[in-house]
Amino acid sequence: MNNLIFVSGPHGSGKSTLIKKLVDSIPNAISPKLKTRTPQFYWGGDEDVLETNTFHRQALKYAQRAFESYEYLVAAKKQKDKLIIGDRSVYDAIAYRAAGIELGWLTEEQDKEIEEKLKILNLEEVLTPYCIVLNPGFETCKKHLEKRWKETSWIKYNEKDMEYLECVCRSFEMFRDYDKVWYIEGVK
Repeated sequence: MNNLIFVSGPHGSGKSTLIKKLVDSIPNAISPKLKTRTPQFYWGGDEDVLETNTFHRQALKYAQRAFESYEYLVAAKKQKDKLIIGDRSVYDAIAYRAAGIELGWLTEEQDKEIEEKLKILNLEEVLTPYCIVLNPGFETCKKHLEKRWKETSWIKYNEKDMEYLECVCRSFEMFRDYDKVWYIEGVK
């Protein structure tokens, strides 16, 4: 689809801010609210529970991104006169899984299993979308998150784990040379 683009990046990278600025400044650009928005996948604070469910959480997040991306794709097909801007893509799930592997939370075999399961979709627009990947770096993401924590009490999954954030920022670097990706780094 030539009227569909996603915005992806680590938590705290400025995705929501960029999407709002694009929608506000580009005539006919919209970022539709999703009907299929799935709930956050959390498992209590018990480390054993978290450890045993990491594979399932990552598989669910990848499926979630695919479902949401498909809904954006449907919106783009129905509204050909609009630029549809999607909030996150499957690239986010891929990068977060890579960080999980680096930290030992997920094995490479589990990662391959997750990847293989969603190939049944056979939708290039969903699995290899056009995307802007924001990766301003660890320090900038950390600063944005700290500001957000002061303004709201809602903290996302593992968001305060700075080792995880560093791994996620490194993981998003893999998209630097992807076809269909505009990789933006170092922006504050």
